Amino acid sequence: MKKFVQYFVLSMAMVAGIVSCNKEEPVEGNITDYYIECSVKGGGLNSQELYEIQTDLNYIIQDVVLEGYNRDEAIYIFDGLVTELKGEFGYGMDGITEPLKITLTLKTINGKKIKASTLTVTKDSCKLS
Repeated sequence: MKKFVQYFVLSMAMVAGIVSCNKEEPVEGNITDYYIECSVKGGGLNSQELYEIQTDLNYIIQDVVLEGYNRDEAIYIFDGLVTELKGEFGYGMDGITEPLKITLTLKTINGKKIKASTLTVTKDSCKLS
């Protein structure tokens, strides 16, 4: 499991580099700041293993800058991150005995939920719901 976490951190660093971008000119109207929360459960993993995966994901997600965007732009970036994560977990995950649920939630800086997506990772695949 430790080897997976190290590989996972490296691959997620690449994902963050792909989906994070700087905004040159803000689009008029309803500009705000957003952030992404992550929760991880299941997989037949113990609480320490779940904590390590969630911590690694949150570390990577913090690099996705969502400041000064309108709602549609923030959703677009969020969806891109979810798609990249789905690709990273596309071949499943060794060391899990049941489905692992990774839920990402896009929120405004005030905590209002905008969108949530859940990745269900098995030993050999990943589905988005």
